[in-house]
Order: sequence, then structure tokens, then C-alpha cells
Amino acid sequence: MRSPSQALAWNAFSLSWPALLTQIAGVVSVIFLIDLALGPGEDTLALFKAADFVLLVGLTLIYSIALHKSHNIVRTRSSVGFPYRTEFSLPVSTRTLLLTPLLFFCALTQIAIFVPGLIVNLLYFNTELSVIPISFIVFQFTILTLMLSWWTENGIASIAGWLLVLTLYLNGLLMPEFNRIEGTWVFIAANPSDYFVALIFTAALLLITYFGVKQQRSGESLIGFGKSVFNTTEQGIIRERLPLPISNCPTHSSIAAEFWKERQLHGETNALFAGLTGAAVTIAILAFINFTLPKGASTQYESNWAIAVILYGIICIGLTIYMYGVRYKNGTPNVSLHDRTTPLSTAWLTLIRTGVALSSTLLAGVIMILALWILGPFLINNFQNMQNDFLEAVNTFTGLGVFATLLRACMLLVAFLTALLLLATFFTWIILYNKPTAILSAIVAVYIFLWSILLMAIYGDGEAAAQNQAISRVFANHLWILVLLIPASLVVMMKHLLRERVLTQTQMIYLSGIGAVFAGLNFAWLFGTNNYDFLNQDIWIVQLSYLVMQGLLPLLAAVLALWTSNRIRHN
Repeated sequence: MRSPSQALAWNAFSLSWPALLTQIAGVVSVIFLIDLALGPGEDTLALFKAADFVLLVGLTLIYSIALHKSHNIVRTRSSVGFPYRTEFSLPVSTRTLLLTPLLFFCALTQIAIFVPGLIVNLLYFNTELSVIPISFIVFQFTILTLMLSWWTENGIASIAGWLLVLTLYLNGLLMPEFNRIEGTWVFIAANPSDYFVALIFTAALLLITYFGVKQQRSGESLIGFGKSVFNTTEQGIIRERLPLPISNCPTHSSIAAEFWKERQLHGETNALFAGLTGAAVTIAILAFINFTLPKGASTQYESNWAIAVILYGIICIGLTIYMYGVRYKNGTPNVSLHDRTTPLSTAWLTLIRTGVALSSTLLAGVIMILALWILGPFLINNFQNMQNDFLEAVNTFTGLGVFATLLRACMLLVAFLTALLLLATFFTWIILYNKPTAILSAIVAVYIFLWSILLMAIYGDGEAAAQNQAISRVFANHLWILVLLIPASLVVMMKHLLRERVLTQTQMIYLSGIGAVFAGLNFAWLFGTNNYDFLNQDIWIVQLSYLVMQGLLPLLAAVLALWTSNRIRHN
């Protein structure tokens, strides 16, 4: 590189380009699939709202991945503060050291919102959009979040900074008041002079961030009190001081010792903390929404429960993402030597880890619901209506016979645990092979995108019925691949597990028998209550074949977990 600025920018780009590529192609593909699921009879406004949500989720995803990787590229003592600490020794000014990654991430988020947004707008809506207001909104949220994350290593000062910026934002000093024209991406500022006010306050915060990074570079801090709140070296001491039950490690069995270790690291304590945190964040978000609403307005209760469900989904990912022991260390995936050499079979190790992680997610959900049920009436407005909606949904679920209710509850629980196990395995392979996975995901997304362009070019807007029929045929042909891939991959991985002696023949028979039971339950659910009535008449054969094959997904998830653990330990 010709200059330190280019080297810093290249370092940030090398960490974030796979996520950017996946995000752009993924957003377009997801919106195409949503349009396919909605069908021609749905209002365009529903697809427009879905596009808004997918774009925001995609922007949040790439932003969180970029920040996560930047903080994990070096050994940081704290989860807050300037992450590029290995560059402190470079012969460059603090201004260059700060502004280069800061401006790069601002440009990254602009690309992540405008490139997929323009493609989606051109393909589906062809509506007007305001470039400057949208760009300003994305820029403000990006640079403010970065500055608040980087300006200090002090935990108390970081919390105070977030509260200060939230206060300025609520008073309109960091963001102009925008009015949006419904059904478009047109934003109009109520007072254009608010742009300059927001930039002045942002510049003042940038100056504070500059001095904060300069102090970190010299090993000092702007504020000394409360520096160890987010210090990772102090977390073990804090945990020891908490009134938590402590038990001695069993020494009579390696299985009991491994189970004890997993419970200490990922067991009840993590579930308790995650459930209470999820409830607290849910209450805080609902309180903030009610605080910012105009007088007399109220939120929809379905949206309130959707917030809780989304937060619980994030908790589930957090509790299961490191299920296989794969973590980032100095920017590369790493598996500890203990996990590779522990005197325990791969089958037992996988059973213990997946059992503890999945049990923790269920326990966290129960704790979160209980906390909301107890604290909600005191802290959430109109919580009684939310309770009524929840009880009505439960009554609809249980308004069947005893056997049907038990079958539906069992199927729901198995589907939830299967999805979690598959998702955790998928994230593990992303960590192990992040760049190839990003390229493969982008290829799949571009393939879907090209199919959508081809069908639009052939049929146009005047032949909606013929276009939908063609889309159904293309979808059916590709669904056959998934239908055949499930049993084929199951057979291949089972043969691998037997050949590598991960499972004995007797254990494989037992595992296959359990999988056959779940497949039978899926078969009984599918044909016992006519749950196949919603199938598309044109492609009902392939859809019905997939619904039958999805009964093998629990067995596939278990076999895939064993196969992944074996590859991680011995590859």
C-alpha cells in the first residue's frame, strides 16, 4: 500500500467484503422469495413493507458483522473502545487512524442500503426515492454508533455517552424530523436547517471521540472511574462474587466432568442471564416506543409480541452459535486443544454440548416469559391486552383433543429444536469457511436474481397469470433438488459416521429408529388433519414430497451435528 490510510482501509475492507457481498445478493433474493410467497393477489404495499424490513435487517446484519470482526481481530481487553489497537504503533496521526475506518464504515453502509434498494426499486416498485435524506439518516446512525462504541474503554462513561446521545436524539438535535410519503421512499425534512444543527452536534461528538482515541493510544482514559465494567479480565472475578450455586467438578467420570464443564459455561447461569436480559430489553424497547408515540396513539399488540419473539430469536442464536467450540481468535477460526484431545468419544461430546445448549435456550425462553408476565403489568402500558392476545393464541393452539394437542406440541418442539441445531451448525461452517460461504451464498442469490430477471423479461407485466405459473414450475424443479438432497446427504453422512467409528452399528440403529418415530409423527400430522389442503394445485406433488421428507429433518440435524463435530475434531 502507498499510504497508511490505504492500508487501514484495505484492512477494514478485507474483513467486511464477504458480508457486503452476501448482504446485497441476499436482500434481493429474499425480497424475490417474499414476492413469490405473497402471490399476485396481494397488495403491493405489503411487499413494500416487507422490503423495508429486509433492507433494515440486512443493514443491521452487515453492520454487526463488521463491528464484531473488527473487535475480534486483535486481543482486546474490553468490549468497548477503539478496536484497531495493534495499529497504535503505526507512524500515523490519530486523526488518520480514526477517520479512515470511520469513513470506510460510513461508505460501507451507504453501499449496503442503496445498491440492493435501487435494484429492488427498479424491479418491483419503480417509485421515487430521496437520496440525500436516506443517505443522511444512514450516515448519522452509522457514525454515531461507531463513535459511541470507540470513544472510550470506560464502561460507565460509555453508558453515559449513550444516554447523552439518546437525549439529544429525542430532542431533535442529531436528526431532523422527516415526513415520509406512504408507499414510497421519499423523505421530506420538516426544517432543512436541522441538517446543519445535527452536523454541528455530530462534529462536537467526533471531536470528543478524537480525544478519546488519542488518550487510549497513550494508555490513558478521559474518565478513570468505572473503567473495569466491561473489562473481560474482570468478568471471572465478578462471576465469583455473584451468589450463584457452585459445585465441584466430578472426578469419577469423564462424561460427568464434561457435562459439568458445559453447564458452567453454557448452562443455567447463561440461560438465567439471557432470559432476564431479553425481558429487560423488551420492556425498555416498548417503553421507548410508548414514550415517542404521539398522545392518544397506541401500538399494535402483535407488534409488541413480535419484538419479544425477535429478541428471543437473537438470544437463541447467541446461546447456540458456539455450540461446537469454534471461535474467532486473532481474526481466524480456532478450536481449543482441549476440545480436540479430551478423552471422550465424539458422540458423547456432541450429545452433551447440544443437549446443554438447546436446554439453555428453552430455559431462557421460559425465564423471559415469566419475567414479562410478572413485570409487564407494572412497566408496560396496556399489558393486559397483550396477555389476552397471548392467551387467545394458546387457546387456539389447545382447542383440540388431547392426542391432537400433544401431537402438535411435540411437533412444534421438535421443529424448534431441529431449526436451532441446523442453524447452529450452519453458523459454525460460516465461521470455519467464511469467505467460501459468502461467495457460495452470493452465487445462489445471484442465481435466484437472474431467474427473476429472466421471467420478468419473458412475460412482462401484462401476463401475470402465465408468469406466476412459470415461477411455480421453476420453483417446483428446484424443490425436487432439496427433496432428493435430504435422504442422499443423510445416507452419505451415516456411512461416514460408521466408517469413522463415530457411532457403532447398534447406536446407528437406535438413532435411525428415533428418527423414524419423528418421521411417523410428521406423517400422522400431515395426513391426519388434512394439513396439505393449502398446496398449490400445479405443483402439489413436489410440495407434498417435501412435506413428507421434512420428517427426516430431525434425524438429518442429529447426523449433521455428529458429522460436523467429527470433522472439527479430526480434520
